[in-house]
Parts: sequence; structure tokens; C-alpha cells
Amino acid sequence: MDLKLKAIFPALAMVVLLSGVVRAGMYFDSAHGNTDYGVLWTTDPIYTRGHCNQCHIMHDSVDGEPPVTTAGPYHFALFYDDAKSATDLFCFICHRNVDLGYGQVDNYPYFITFGGGGVNYQSIREQFTSANSAWTNCGSKHSLGNIYNGLKVMPWGYNDDPDPCVGCHPPHAAQRNFPPTTTGDLNTCIRLPSKYASTLPADILWGDDVGERMDDYASANGGVYQPPYFGDTFNGRYEPTGTTTDYAGDCTPDYVTFCMECHQYALNDSERGNAAVKAIDWDHDRHGTAPSNTCNGGGMFEGTLRPPYVDSPNSNYILSCLDCHEPHGTDRRPHLLRRIINGELILADTAPCDEDSDYQVFCVVCHVAGHSESHSTCFTCHRGPVEPYGFHGSDMTVTTCSGEPGF
Repeated sequence: MDLKLKAIFPALAMVVLLSGVVRAGMYFDSAHGNTDYGVLWTTDPIYTRGHCNQCHIMHDSVDGEPPVTTAGPYHFALFYDDAKSATDLFCFICHRNVDLGYGQVDNYPYFITFGGGGVNYQSIREQFTSANSAWTNCGSKHSLGNIYNGLKVMPWGYNDDPDPCVGCHPPHAAQRNFPPTTTGDLNTCIRLPSKYASTLPADILWGDDVGERMDDYASANGGVYQPPYFGDTFNGRYEPTGTTTDYAGDCTPDYVTFCMECHQYALNDSERGNAAVKAIDWDHDRHGTAPSNTCNGGGMFEGTLRPPYVDSPNSNYILSCLDCHEPHGTDRRPHLLRRIINGELILADTAPCDEDSDYQVFCVVCHVAGHSESHSTCFTCHRGPVEPYGFHGSDMTVTTCSGEPGF
């Protein structure tokens, strides 16, 4: 390169960056790059809304800008999370429920945004860091440390120090997904973790394209997807839109394929003393792709189901993971189980926590028990032959009380 060009190139590059003309295409369409509601530091908005330099500095950290923690400045050309605790992640600068002068983004749990629940956990940071998400307080959350360590060892192209959030969310492409889109491509904020290194446009986001919705997943596996009720059981509104139109999974991303990227493997939960998290075998689960309208080959249906589910020979329902679970953290409920399921509020648990008996609280929001409620847990009978007993990997056949009516 000519020496004169080499000398003026950095100056030209800075002019282009500061002008904001490079925001287009994928980033322009993203939640961070949008010029109407994209990222904007509120303390000292040197750059226009959505500009790359809202998060990135070309050469080094900038003196005088407020640090996130006492560890020091945080703006870098390629920002680096020096701390991996749940309180110091770069994304939590904005995705918190308290405005520290950097801007505040409200992100409520799934059961509120797409399930119609009341106010609870105003931000992603709160979902991860609240004391009520700790298992000692009957709560639960995804382990950021486990995600961080897992991304490093999986053959997916992550570097040696991956940001845990980036495992599921592409920061330069993630879209604002509320209110849900109902026609054409969906707005989504997720990417398959295994597609991190892909440059194919179709791989950048998951759930946006045709073929990546819950109705596609269910029909491809011989079943149907039925969205649960939204908010309550009386007004006939459905997830995720909160309207009386049942979109039958066409507006719900295929969360099964997304979650199974990691949960097909046996894992551990560092939040619970490295307790085992068994591999999910959705192909042999009656809530998954195993036939749910038969029982032991006897032609029995699922049993008496509550609306909007219908017990019939044709109702081979396949559920979405997020019909019952939160993706980040949940308030005083185990195993990331939602506080509203199928339009019914699940009360918060209080210590001492009794996880086994709690399952019955969740089962009856979709199932009508056909017998006495005297058992301590539904899994006394409905546990399947595969250990560890319970959901996800067992076929939920009645193994110890086969003489009783089941569901």
C-alpha cells in the first residue's frame, strides 16, 4: 500500500465510523443497531443511537468513561469480559433493571412477555442474580459458568474466553422479538449455539425462517403443536401473541431444536453443587415426539386433558420446551419451571423446598387427574422404566400402579 494511503487510512476509517454510515443490513435490523431504539449510552451519547462505537472503541479503553465495576474501563475494540460472574457480564451493563447511566433494558421472563403473567424479574440480570433464583431459596437458573465452560470445549468455533450470552444470542443480529410477528419471517433473538462460526445468512438467527417453527417441528415428527393459554384460562387467548387467534405454532420458534443443542448431553449444574442434569431424550418422551395418544400399546389416549388440549386419537401433542420452562432464571421454582403455565399461576415455593411433590402442581395445569390426589408426587406411578425417573427421557408409562386409571 502507498505510504500516503497508509497514513490517511486510519483517519478515513474513523470519519466513516463516526458518520454512522456503516450501519446497514443485518446490524441495522438488529435490536442493538436500530436507529429508533438501538443501543445508546445515556451518560455521554457521543455517538448516534445504534452506532458501533456505543459498545466498541477503535483502539483502547477511553479515559473518563464510567467503568462497569471497580475493575476498570470496559470499552475495547473487541470488548472482553474479564470477569465471568453473573454480575459483571458486559451485556448486564444495559440488560439490568436499574439505570446506572448507561441505559436500561427491560426484559421480563418468558411467562410474562409471552405468557401473560404479572410483573416479576424486570431484567435478564435480575433473572440470573436474584436471591430468589438460587436453589437454596427454591429457585433455579441456567449456570453461566457451565455455559462458559461448555462453549470452550464444544467444536463450534468459540474462542478460549467466550461470553456466555453469545452462546445463544448473536449480538449483531438479535432482533426485538416483542410484540411477536405473525406473518412472514419471525423476529427472533436466538441462534443455534452450533452455528456460531457460520457465515450463512440462514444460520445467523434461529426460528425466523419457515421450517424453524414449532408447527414445523411437530408435523415433521408426526405430531401437532398446540399453543397454551395466555394469561388466564377464561378469555381464550393463546401464547405467544396474547390474542384469541390460535397460530398453532407458526409464531413460536422451534425451541426444541434450539435447547437440544446442549441438553442432548448429560450435564451438571454448578449452581447446585454440580448436581447431575440428565441428557434429555425427547424422542422417547410422551411430551416430546414419542406417541402420546397410546399407552403400552393398548390404544389409550393421554387421559383427560384440560383446554386448549383435547384428548382424542389424533391429539399427538408435542410440546415446546418454553411451554413449561424459563430460559434464564425463575423465581422460587425448581428446574427453571415457569410461574404461569397454560394460563394458570403457579405459586412461589418457600423453603424447605419439596421438588418432588411440587411436580403435581405443574402436571394438573394440563392434566385432569383420574384418581385420588393422595400420592406425594405424580412420579409415584407415572415415571417410566428409565432411571432417573420422571420427565424427559422416560415414556411416562404407568409402571407401579398399572391397575389404577392413569393419564
